[in-house]
Amino acid sequence: METDVVRSLEEGPDYAPNWRDLQVGKYLETVAASAEPRCTLRDILWTEKDPFVRQFLRFRLDGRSANGEGFRYATGCVSRNRETGSASLIKAMLVADRTPEEIAAELGTKTQNVVTFAKIYFDIRRYLDKESWLRRIVFQEPPEGIPQAEALRERRWLAAAFHRGWPGVQQVALHQTPGNANEMEELSLRLKSTLASRALEFALDLEANDAPATEADLHRFIAVRSIQPDESATKGSPHDLMMAFIRGLHEDVLERAEANLDDPMAAEYRSICASENSAPPPQRRRKRFAH
Repeated sequence: METDVVRSLEEGPDYAPNWRDLQVGKYLETVAASAEPRCTLRDILWTEKDPFVRQFLRFRLDGRSANGEGFRYATGCVSRNRETGSASLIKAMLVADRTPEEIAAELGTKTQNVVTFAKIYFDIRRYLDKESWLRRIVFQEPPEGIPQAEALRERRWLAAAFHRGWPGVQQVALHQTPGNANEMEELSLRLKSTLASRALEFALDLEANDAPATEADLHRFIAVRSIQPDESATKGSPHDLMMAFIRGLHEDVLERAEANLDDPMAAEYRSICASENSAPPPQRRRKRFAH
């Protein structure tokens, strides 16, 4: 009975996010090759501890499962990904550290369907804080048999999610343009930082290979020295000033509401503020996007 699929990053560096799908595939081969399939299946279900593996195995065998709706949704996303891009989009949102509830709301489906997809095909949420491993998963070669256009689309979406988080997914996969000047400025700063990093790599590579100095190096140095910091970036933009004014106004109104306990309008405002603060924010696992 095949049970040698790595199930966690702690077990080995070759942990694959679709390990449950791989494990079920091995179990199906074992059952098909057995002289007594029913007995073999019974033994597998008896020894297998993971509930998603057990139920997905049942689903793959005869379509009957305690989570049939979730498995139908997950397998449908994968089988129709070339046309819909739904599987790639869920993966990108998972890389961007969106919760299953947030992804389900974005896609108009049930949370359990998103959880099921992630459990079977992209079990990465528990390791989102392992940036080096996540980078390898995002930029690894696509599986054989995936059409090039589909593979390139998924690679682009996952790369945007890895480097820029949710805003990257919104702009690249969902085609939502930046909403204000601050977002445009942030994109510009990211671009400058990336290009500066690549330029530094180029210069260090020349040094590491003992490349002789040339006149081109002098021109590069002069070009870098000519770049001046953007003074406008240090000043408060109109958007920043407006947000500061709104925050101050909110604090002032809330202070007045706390002081006038008998005022019905004040009580309603306090109730609204309490309801907004009662739900804890989603827990972010990727430290670079934790704010």
